[in-house]
Formats: sequence, structure tokens, C-alpha cells
Amino acid sequence: MKYIRSNSRYLPIIDPMKTILLFVMLVIASGSFAQGIVFENGTWQEVLKKAHELNKPVFVDVYTTWCGPCKLMAKEIFPLKETGDFYNEHFICYKLDAEKGEGIEISENFGVYSYPSYVFTNVDGKLIYRSGSYMTKEEFIQIGRAALKEMDNPLSYPIIESRYLENRNDLIAMLNYLKKRHQFNMLNDKLLDEYLRKLTPAQQIADSTLQLLCNDNNSIYYGSLAFRTLTENKEKISSLDVSYADRFDYIIRNVIYQLINRGVRNKQDSIVGKAAGLTEYLLGEKYQLFSEQVWMDYYDRTGQQDKYLSEATKFLESRLLIYSEEELKKMNSAHYLLWEESLKPGDTLRLTPAQITSWKNYNRMFFSNRFAMDINEICWNIFLNFLDENTLRKALSWSRHSLLLSREEEGAYIDTYANLLHKLGETPEAILWQTKALEIITSKGEDAEEYEATLSKMKRGEPTWKDKNE
Repeated sequence: MKYIRSNSRYLPIIDPMKTILLFVMLVIASGSFAQGIVFENGTWQEVLKKAHELNKPVFVDVYTTWCGPCKLMAKEIFPLKETGDFYNEHFICYKLDAEKGEGIEISENFGVYSYPSYVFTNVDGKLIYRSGSYMTKEEFIQIGRAALKEMDNPLSYPIIESRYLENRNDLIAMLNYLKKRHQFNMLNDKLLDEYLRKLTPAQQIADSTLQLLCNDNNSIYYGSLAFRTLTENKEKISSLDVSYADRFDYIIRNVIYQLINRGVRNKQDSIVGKAAGLTEYLLGEKYQLFSEQVWMDYYDRTGQQDKYLSEATKFLESRLLIYSEEELKKMNSAHYLLWEESLKPGDTLRLTPAQITSWKNYNRMFFSNRFAMDINEICWNIFLNFLDENTLRKALSWSRHSLLLSREEEGAYIDTYANLLHKLGETPEAILWQTKALEIITSKGEDAEEYEATLSKMKRGEPTWKDKNE
């Protein structure tokens, strides 16, 4: 920059073209900063104070640092101009880490247990609307519109909650409260039991009550009155619409994993035995789970690999490897017909043509795909945890069967087969199979980094597994 002398001081000579360019750059920069949602800093009370001052409701993004969909929303949706224009105009926006600082207590107060959760409150911080999960820009703006509409709803959450709290014996008020909480994805475990205890025995097993319990599938826990009511009326539920049978199975599977997790924490086989026994309650194929799988999960997570192998072998030889090719074809065809009949008009509305085709192809080969996936999971576990040749040879044979079932179209299954070959010392053949796995993964546009790294290790003669002694 050049300078001129003026009254004993030196002043810069301003280049008009540079001034214009600088102005344009500032305009562009300010526009870029204005895009996207502007989240407030400070404490929750400071946010509510600002909401009061501006008379605007509050939007809270409740997230965790490990949540994948949370990161995607922060990267892909929150920074968009259209998203920012809408949310900045209508809400005071705030972010809360559910596992740090005041975020722990606040997220608990709002009943948040899944992430991301989107909480909308009035200026006093009272819950008005809730939603969650990864969404498109249009869907995310739509829930904001729904929240604004809910602000003027004469049956909003605070009103329904206050009516319930004023008279806990009012069954209609309690039912409305249950349904509103379920709509907002809030847990109702204690409330469901409270509601059931106020019903007559006949009311407890009425279709409407069983449907209510099946719909609130994330609120059912082992040992609760709600769980007992469902399991004692399994046959009645199976006679309802097929969707309720599916929800019942989802609940049973959820409870099974609750018990497995408890068994792992306490290292208690008896708890896992209860979980294994619950597999007999499952009604259909969608959430099918066998007792051997329950024990396999438990033994794997508690490091009891010999017991894992015993259960896995039993599972394979009694459940997965017993069908001929012709029997599998018939099973696949029967499933596909049932699946087609169960499809509802709106089931494919949000799917692309490619996704619809993929969904159809999966269900055409449902049992073949299911068995191949289960076999591959076992073989991969054996590859990671076993060294003796006999066990690895068995796994190689089982892995080859998974390739036949999947018609060698799954790169992940071929990757397992190649790794087993490499661990058995048959590296030249392993390289051929791993190259094929890499080609399939690449052709599908999937992340191939790990496959490339595995192939490089094989070519260098290095192990592709971790030494257990490390």
C-alpha cells in the first residue's frame, strides 16, 4: 500500500478498485455467516431470558458426541440457508450435549433417551413439541412448523400434563397424557403400569389396551405389568392386525437385549437364561431370534470364546445349514408373497426407485440373505478370536456356504473368506478373493478404505488380525 504526507502524518492512498473488491468480499462473507441456524451460547437460563425478551419459543438440539446422525444433521442440515432462515426467524436456537454439564439434567427433565432429539419449548421452558432422528431439510422445517402450530393447541403437552397431574384417577386424562408422551417419543414405562392397575381385568386385555401397549414398544421392560399383560395375551395379539404382531416381536426382542445387557454387566448366566427363554414368545420372521444367538452374544461379550464356539456350532448345524437349495427356494418364495401382501400404499413413498428395487430383491431372497448374514457374523468372529487350524478350517467351510447363499455379491462376506484363507497361510488365494471383494465394494460406491488396507497387508505378508497378546 502507498502513503501520502498530510499535516506531518502519512495517510494511505486508497485504490478505488481494491475498495470495491473488499466491499464485495465482505458482502459475500457476511452472507455466508448468515446462512444456517444460529445457536445461542450461554446457559439454559440465559437462553430462556432471551426467549422472554423476544417473545420467541425455543428450539433445542439435544445431541451426544458419539451420535452419527447428530453429526450429519450438524454438517448437512443445520448450515443450510433455508433451514437457518426458518429457524432463526421463529425460534431461539440452542444446543445441548446430553452427557455434559447442565445438559445431563435438562435432557433427563425432557425425557430424552435417543439422539438426536429436537425439543421445542415455550418461553418458560415448558415442553411443547418433540421429534428426533436424521431428517431432510424439508422434514426438519416441517417439524418446526408443527411445533409452531402446537404452541396454539388447546391440547398442548403442558395442558394435557397438568390435567393428568390434577386428577391422577381420571382415566381419560391419563390416556391422553400417555398418548401425547408417546407421540413425543418419551418413555412411559411407569405410567403404563399405573394406567393398567386402574383398569378392570377385562379392560386390561381389551384390544384397545393391547394395541396401546404394542404401540408404546420402547416403554416395555422385563417384569413390568405391561410386559406381563402382553406375554400372557400373545395369542390374542397374533390375531390382531399383522403390524401388532410385529410390534409385539419388537418388544420381546428389546426385552431380550435388556436382559443380555444386564447379564453382561453382572456376569450372571441366570439372567441370560431368562432372555434365551423369551425367544419362544416371538411370533414372526421379522425379529426372529434363537436361544443360541442369545448365548452367543453373551459369551462373546464376556470373553468366553470356547462357549461361544459351542453355541455357534450348534446354531449353524441345527438352524442354518439344514436346508437344501430347493427348500430354501420355497421358503424365500413364501416369504416374498407374504411380504408383498403386507405392503401398504405409503410404505415406499419416501424410497427412491433404486431403494425399492433393493428392498424387493432382499425380500425375494429373505432366508438366503438372513442365513448368509448370520453365518458371516460367526465366521468373522472366529477369524478374530481363534488361532487353531481345525476351528479356522470349519469357519472357512461355513464362510464358503455364506458366499453360495449370497451368490458372491456381498463384498463383506468375501472379505471374511479372504481373511480366513490368509490366516490359514493360503495368502495367494486370499489376495485373489480380497481383490474381488474390493472390486464389489468399489462398484457399489461404498467406502473401500479398510478393504484396500487389508489387501495391502496381505500383499506384504502381514497379519490382518490383532495379536491377542498385544
